[in-house]
Amino acid sequence: MAKFIEYSHNGLGLTGYFVPSATMTKAPGILIVPAWLGATDSIKLRADRLAQLGYSVFVADMFGKPVDIAAGPKSAVGPFRADRLLLRQHVRAGLEVLVQQPECDAARIAAIGYCFGGNAILELARDGANLKGFVSFHGELDTPYPAQVGDIKGKLLVLAGDDDPVVPFDEISAFRDEMRAAEADFEITVYSGAKHSFTGEGSLGAAKTPEAVLNVQADNRSWQRMLNFFSEIFDGNHYQRSNGI
Repeated sequence: MAKFIEYSHNGLGLTGYFVPSATMTKAPGILIVPAWLGATDSIKLRADRLAQLGYSVFVADMFGKPVDIAAGPKSAVGPFRADRLLLRQHVRAGLEVLVQQPECDAARIAAIGYCFGGNAILELARDGANLKGFVSFHGELDTPYPAQVGDIKGKLLVLAGDDDPVVPFDEISAFRDEMRAAEADFEITVYSGAKHSFTGEGSLGAAKTPEAVLNVQADNRSWQRMLNFFSEIFDGNHYQRSNGI
């Protein structure tokens, strides 16, 4: 049964959303870091869907209070974008909550994030978090602290939009160079016609955020790619050619 869990970081009171696996057994854990809008109904629905598929899921609280939508995303995420070490510590606080849940297999955990959350989980990876995998949905890829050889412990899946003005292709290219230098195991998938927030997370609609809009095809494809990635990192199931096909 889903529940809210209170925790804190640096004296800030936080409330995360936890959903145990529907299998009612100790299951792989998924940490979700949401977009700048926080733990919306849509994000919680994604957590519920993953729990039905057999994962124990925790949605981290990054802000401790409702977001001022009128003030825009920079107001909410600006302090974390300016201090990536604080961002890493804040995400780790949420990760610690997930690890402590008896329904979570602490040896099998992945982190996923949307927009700002995608950037957050990549910073977690650069910080050396010993997770099986990290999935960034249309997250910003820049960092003032590039990964070094040995920093990235888990596999990386970066899902990006080809028409994203917030994360232009040169940023994707720079991230690739960083990951190659760090000898990371990474994959970058780029979806044609997809702008920022192509999953709908972090978007206020085309009228209010024309640079960040839902692309149903990219949302569906990226979700399925994530599930295949989970199968690989948790179960060791790789898609292999058969009979030369």
